[in-house]
Parts: sequence; C-alpha cells; structure tokens
Amino acid sequence: MQNILQHMISDPELLHPSIHTNLVATQVCAVAMGPNPVLRYHKANTNFPDEARQPVHSDVHYEHPRACFALAVNRIPVDCDAFMGSNEMWLDTHNVTYSRDQDGVRGIFPHLLAERRKVCPPIQPSLKRGSIIIRDMRLWHAGMPNKTEDTVRVKINLIYFANWYRCPMQIKFPPSAKERNEELEKLSGTTIAAQYVEGLNHMTLRHTHDFGQDDKREH
Repeated sequence: MQNILQHMISDPELLHPSIHTNLVATQVCAVAMGPNPVLRYHKANTNFPDEARQPVHSDVHYEHPRACFALAVNRIPVDCDAFMGSNEMWLDTHNVTYSRDQDGVRGIFPHLLAERRKVCPPIQPSLKRGSIIIRDMRLWHAGMPNKTEDTVRVKINLIYFANWYRCPMQIKFPPSAKERNEELEKLSGTTIAAQYVEGLNHMTLRHTHDFGQDDKREH
C-alpha cells in the first residue's frame, strides 16, 4: 500500500471548527469516554494507487482498558469506496479483542480472523465527501489497496483520548495557534494537548506516537 502519513498544517487560519472540533464528533467522544475528551493526534493519510494492503490489526498492541479510552475521528474530504481503498473494518471487534489477539505490528493472528469472519465478515464502506467515521482504537481494521489509476484517497485522522487516560502525546503548534486552540476548546468542550514550538515546520516533524499510558507499550 503506497500510503503517506502527513503532519497536518497547524497554522491557526487552517484550524477549522467543523474539522478539528466537529461538534457531532466531540459529543460522541464525550458520551463514549466521559467529559472533556483530549485531542492528542492530528495527522492525515494519503493513499496512492497500489495493489498492496495492510495486515488486519488493532492500533493498540499492548494491554489496554476494557472500556473505551480512545476514538479516532476520520474526516473524508473526497468521495471514497472500496475500489478507491476505503479502510476494511471488522465491526464489533473492539468489544471482544485483547492485546494477545495480535502478533505486534504483524497484526491479528490468522486463526482469529478466520473465526471472526464466520461471525461477522469485514466491510469496506462507501463514503461521501465530508463524511465522518468514528472508530474505537481497539477495532480491527486494515488499510486497503487503491485500485484506481491516478486518484489518491485522502483521510484526516484526529484521535481523542478519554480525559482519565494518561497518554503522553502532544500536538506541536506554532505559538500563533494558541488563541485559536483556546477558542476551539471552549466551543467544543474538549482539550487540545498542545505543545507550542517556535519556528515549527510541519514538513520536518518526525512521525512518532505513543498511545499507551504505562510500561506495557510495544517497544
């Protein structure tokens, strides 16, 4: 899969309430995880035409709470279907999965996939431009091949964590974005885990993440 992970431009004039603190999405997050969810991840994926796919996986490869503690809010800025590479989703697996169900970054063990397929086969949704997908981080899923000849599939990915979950991640912003972030927090009832950095260049930021809260993280 020819997929590029990108840091989103964090200049204040590009921080839009309908995207970064969408009230429908943030209200769902608050109901599912408790008040004042925390935005800690702010990136985008661009999937170019290719025949490869990801292994089926969960985004948490370590011991994690049985309760919902993180939700990925995906915004879809272009029409997208299975032919274009919409993500494969294994519905309801967030309620039944454990960290032992997968072999680290190699994904869910094949025998478990075969068993689950008998109960509920995966889907690839067709999505209109502007759609929102809210995915529990424990859900099994996979990036799929974009079978078009020359069309890219873009997806904006924001991850909100429960306020009680002790995740260390912060999003880097230029200092000029501080006032705008505070407006968005007040508007949406969320917290933006912001780190303000002088001379920030989103093109040179490293792609690191740490979804854990204790010592039981994937090394």
